[in-house]
Amino acid sequence: MKKFLVGLMSLGALLSVSAAGAAEVVVNATVRSFDPDIVQIQPGDKVVWRNMNSHSTTSIAGMIPDGATAWNSKLGEDFAITLDKPGAYVYTCTPHASFGMGGVIIVGSGKPANLDALKAATDNNGKRWVKKLERYLDEKGIK
Repeated sequence: MKKFLVGLMSLGALLSVSAAGAAEVVVNATVRSFDPDIVQIQPGDKVVWRNMNSHSTTSIAGMIPDGATAWNSKLGEDFAITLDKPGAYVYTCTPHASFGMGGVIIVGSGKPANLDALKAATDNNGKRWVKKLERYLDEKGIK
């Protein structure tokens, strides 16, 4: 019985270390923007949108890494997603897309592997965010 309890406690410690290794990044919705509007996380980290009273977060078709799961939150509800696939994810607030409300999540270190695909995308709101992403990468010295 004692060996079982020691093994169980060791497993619990291992699981809490694994869970503690993942980060949680909060993005706050303001009147017509997200703050911060560009975040960089590591695979397995969680992004949480708060203050979503009249907002949503929706990935833009063709502007997330190949094989990644798209999302579309409910209007007015806080939302969270864990992202595992490296690359850049461009998203928008559907009710405020015409105001340019959106953002970018970079998963992983270095230049996103899907940057060229993002540059070729045709979504006008998304194109705006790709330009902001390129400026962000330049400012951070990410080549």
